Amino acid sequence: MNDSTVASVQQWHEFHERKRSPFFSGIFLCGPAVQKNDFPFDHRVQRFGIFCGHVAIDLSEKERLSKQAVALLQRKQEYLLQLMDQAYKEHTIHMNTWKKNDGRKYGSMSNEEVAEAFRSYVDDLFSFGIYVTLPLFVEEYFESFIQERFIQLFGKEAGRWFGIAVNPLKDGTVIKEEQSLLQVNGEQDLKDHIQRFCWMKNVGFFEEYYTEALYQERLHQMKERQKQYAQNKEERERHQHLFLHLLEKVSDDKFLSSIIKTANEAVYFRSYRTEMFYSSPCYNQALLKEVGKRLGLAGYRDFVWLYWDEIYTRLKDKGVADYGLIRQRKEHYVFLSGLDREYEQWSGSDAKRVYEVFKSQEELQTAKEITGQLAYPGKVRGRVAIVQHVGDMSKVKEGDILVTHSTNVHFIPLLKKVAAIVTEEGGILSHASIISRELRIPCIIGAKMATKVLLDGDMVDVDATTGRVKKVS
Repeated sequence: MNDSTVASVQQWHEFHERKRSPFFSGIFLCGPAVQKNDFPFDHRVQRFGIFCGHVAIDLSEKERLSKQAVALLQRKQEYLLQLMDQAYKEHTIHMNTWKKNDGRKYGSMSNEEVAEAFRSYVDDLFSFGIYVTLPLFVEEYFESFIQERFIQLFGKEAGRWFGIAVNPLKDGTVIKEEQSLLQVNGEQDLKDHIQRFCWMKNVGFFEEYYTEALYQERLHQMKERQKQYAQNKEERERHQHLFLHLLEKVSDDKFLSSIIKTANEAVYFRSYRTEMFYSSPCYNQALLKEVGKRLGLAGYRDFVWLYWDEIYTRLKDKGVADYGLIRQRKEHYVFLSGLDREYEQWSGSDAKRVYEVFKSQEELQTAKEITGQLAYPGKVRGRVAIVQHVGDMSKVKEGDILVTHSTNVHFIPLLKKVAAIVTEEGGILSHASIISRELRIPCIIGAKMATKVLLDGDMVDVDATTGRVKKVS
C-alpha cells in the first residue's frame, strides 16, 4: 500500500499525541465516516488518522464539517444538546445489553456464532461515531462566540464569566469514582466499585484495568481526605449557583443562553464520548477472551493489535492471528479512515515511512503559518521570545510575544509584560487559557510546533481571534 493519500493532503490538523491500540483507533476514527440515520446532513469524515500516535485530520475535512455543524447549531440551538442526550441514552442501552451478554457461554458456540456476537459488539461501537467528531467541530465556534459576547457584556470581567460558563456542571468520572470509593463499606461495595470504575485505566484500549489491591490502598488515603472532598463539594455547589446567576444575567439573549448551556455540556461530553469506548470491553470480557482463544493468541489482550474486520474474518474462516503483524504494529502503525468503514493502514517500517511523510508535511505547513485555538481574542505584532524552561524567562522583554509549550504559576509575573501568549498545549481549561482571560492578554493555545518553527527575535503578527500566527517578512 503506497502513501499517496497521505501525501495528497495539503494540510493536516493535529489534535494531540496519544498512545492508542489499533483496534480502538480503527473504530474510533472510522465510526464518524458512517452516516447516522436521520442526521440532517452528511457528517461522514474521511482522512481522519493516527500516525505513530499523532491523531490528525485533513484540515479541509475539519473546516467543511465545522461549517455545516455551526450552521446547524445556529438554526437549531438545542440540536447538539439533544444529540448528546441521545448519546447518553444509547450508551445506557448498549451497556445494559453488554452486561447481560457477558454471562453467555461463548465457549460452547461455533466460530460463526462467536464472529456474529463480535460483529454486534463492533457495530454498537460504530454507532457512537457521530458523537466522536461533532462536538470537536463546534468547539472553536463556542469559544470565540461566547468570548466575544462576554467582552461586550462584561468588559474586564469577561474572562471570569467565561471560566464559569465552560466549567462543567456535571461531575466527571474522576469525581464520581472518588465519591463512590468514599461510600465503600464492605467487600460487596468494593466489588461493585471495581466493576463500575476499573476500566478507567483502559485509556487507549489496551485491556488494562485497575486491581483490587490499588483500590484497597486508595481507600485508606481517601478516608483521610474526606474533609477535602467535602470542601470540593461546596465549591462545586458554589459554581452551580454562579452558573445559574450567569444565565440570569444573559436571559434576554436566548441564543447566547442556549449556546452557553450547550458549550457547558459539551465540555463534560468531550471526556464522556471516549469513555463510552474505553469502558465497553469491561462489560464484554467473556466475549473478548473467547475471541482471543479462537484466534490462537497466547494472551487474549493481543487482539487489540488487530483491526475489527481482520478479527471478524479470521473468526469466520477459523483462522489464527498473524503474530508477525502484531509485532510490527507494536513497533509502529498508521491508520487512515475512508468512507463507510473503508480505510488504509500501514505497519512496522512501512508505517514509519508514512509517518515521516505526514511529519514533513506538518513541518512544511507550520513553517508558512502556525495555527492554534483561541483562548483570548486580540491582534498584536511583536518580537518572539521562546521560553523552554524557567532559565529562559530573563530574556523576555516588555511587549514580546511569549512562545512556549505551556505555562504554569511561575509564569504569572512574566505574563503581565508580554503582548501575547502562544502555547503548544491546548485545552480551554489549560493554565494559559485561564490566565490569559484573567489578564486579558491575546492568547493562542494548541499551536503545534510553535517552539520549533519560530525563533527568538522573529517578528510576528498574532491574530488570536482566528488562532493564526504569521511571520512578518
